[in-house]
Amino acid sequence: MIATVPVGTNQHEMQITTISSSLAHILVYTSNGNLQHSSPTAIILDDIALDGPPVEAVTITSWTDTDTEKGYISGVISFTPPSNWCYPAWTSCGIMVFLAHTAQGCGSQDVITALWMFQNGLPQNQIGAYSTSFTMLRSSLTMPGSLSDPCTGKRARYILVHLVNEYGKMSDTNLPAHAKIGIYDDGTTGAPDQNFGATSFVDSDMVAGSISGELNWTIPDNWDTTVVQKYQVYLADTSSGDNRQYLDEVAVGVNKAICMR
Repeated sequence: MIATVPVGTNQHEMQITTISSSLAHILVYTSNGNLQHSSPTAIILDDIALDGPPVEAVTITSWTDTDTEKGYISGVISFTPPSNWCYPAWTSCGIMVFLAHTAQGCGSQDVITALWMFQNGLPQNQIGAYSTSFTMLRSSLTMPGSLSDPCTGKRARYILVHLVNEYGKMSDTNLPAHAKIGIYDDGTTGAPDQNFGATSFVDSDMVAGSISGELNWTIPDNWDTTVVQKYQVYLADTSSGDNRQYLDEVAVGVNKAICMR
């Protein structure tokens, strides 16, 4: 209960009240010393802070390309959505999956859209409602884009999974890393045919003979990362890899590693 007001008072100023996402209505009951009336007057709760795209994101747990032809991908994308993210005050909620050339969404094209509709806070149409995985049908890695899109004609290198509502989705640049995954084309044969050159590392360990610090590298915009599954980091006697010693490995999309030795 939020408040009780006497007869003759036809308004109530609500103070800051924390509500859960499942609460979709405000109810007003008539009451006396005996009981409440069984049917309240109800209005849909409109939280002004919800007038915008979702501010949360899924966590992608797995995806593996099941298409064996180079230049095409498919497969099941599995993810964990945040709890109670879909507010009944919204008229629709859903999931959209995009392919993009960059992790910031350049050239993005949607390949999966699953929406479920609400009316007066109640589900009306639940196509794929609250699913935690979707099957991506065969999709080309060549970005069709548009004449004004700088990534038109380039290869998709990332999968982005967005939560959406009637206001749209959060910007691709704000989408956290756990809602993105680098694409590895299962049709790839042989070793990667290219490597990046720009790296930086500053040792922060003051003990002679030991190193510690963050290794960073930059991926060229025109580099095709879909032929790469992971980055592996080694120490070596020479720049060509003589007497190399394994340090660490990270997934595509992660452009840094912590080095300690």
